[in-house]
Amino acid sequence: MSIQKIKRKSGYVYRARVYVRGKQVSSTFSRKIDAEEWERDKLRERDSPKGCLPEMTFRELYDKWVRSTKNHLAKSTALRYEQLFRLYILPAFEDCLIQEIRTEDVDEWFNEVQDLYELAPKTLNHILNALKTVMHFAVSRRLLHFTPCTPIKSLPLNYDDFDFWSREEITDFLQSAKDDPNYGIYLCALNTGMRLGEILSLQWDMVALERRMITVARTWCTVDKQIKNETKGKRRRHVPINDPLMGWLVENRSRDGLVFGRRGVVLDPNHFNQNHFRPACVRYGVRTIRFHDLRHTYASHYIMNGGDPLRLQKILGHQDFKTTQRYTHLSPDYLRGAADFVNFEAPSEEENVLSIAEYREVGNK
Repeated sequence: MSIQKIKRKSGYVYRARVYVRGKQVSSTFSRKIDAEEWERDKLRERDSPKGCLPEMTFRELYDKWVRSTKNHLAKSTALRYEQLFRLYILPAFEDCLIQEIRTEDVDEWFNEVQDLYELAPKTLNHILNALKTVMHFAVSRRLLHFTPCTPIKSLPLNYDDFDFWSREEITDFLQSAKDDPNYGIYLCALNTGMRLGEILSLQWDMVALERRMITVARTWCTVDKQIKNETKGKRRRHVPINDPLMGWLVENRSRDGLVFGRRGVVLDPNHFNQNHFRPACVRYGVRTIRFHDLRHTYASHYIMNGGDPLRLQKILGHQDFKTTQRYTHLSPDYLRGAADFVNFEAPSEEENVLSIAEYREVGNK
């Protein structure tokens, strides 16, 4: 039993070794604290009676999971998890032994969360999935034989329930907002479907006017309050530039810097909806929606105008096609038009009957 410090080209690593039933088991970590924790777990597992699990409270399990995922989760994701556990999960399970948490306890807790808090089904599912994540972690570390959360089902979501503007509302808004300092932002959102953080982080080096293409490779990090060089899906994507947006970009183009910045400073996406977009809707007499609904507006009209859903998936950057499919119900011809791609039938009797002249011609051959 020892922690060995090993020098490698990439830096130092720490190897922990434990003898279990006469056999050496080892693992390597980038941090000494992780190696020591692994060693303690193995010793506790080895010294426990066969079939028994080491006692651990849910708080201890949660802290262990936080340390394990510290270097793997994005800061915004880690912050969201911390809020979910602090507000909804730890108050109920913090002092409970994880081996004593039953499926009935989880079911009762989840029902109470639904009754006490006015939360959307999607948020409630995030809370449940956070608990499931930590419990699955316990199983993977052999702290539990099985997770009590498995039988608890997530709430059904209505993905068709989203809001978007009609063509008349779009026209009225853009006509009224022509002199608005944020007009370019609204125009870009309605003509590309880009997210607000992606629009406000867009720089001129990612706008190819000659190719009429925008490369989406950056977004705004809400935790660090700065631009990060990756998108929500961690993949670059390319968005075509149509004529209305092309005209605005050509008129306002610059060699470098932010496309929609103010004196080189990024507008804060966290407050843009409340401080700029909603007041603009009221000021111009257009039905108030969220800024993110401009993305839904673009996607909805793309499909209603006969656009290809697979292309839309690429433009919006959806990793799962199911996310894009929620827009297809808006086009009545989406499935109807597919009927003509395959069309088999038996030839009619008239087509099978040869005329006398054709019969003689065939016979002469």
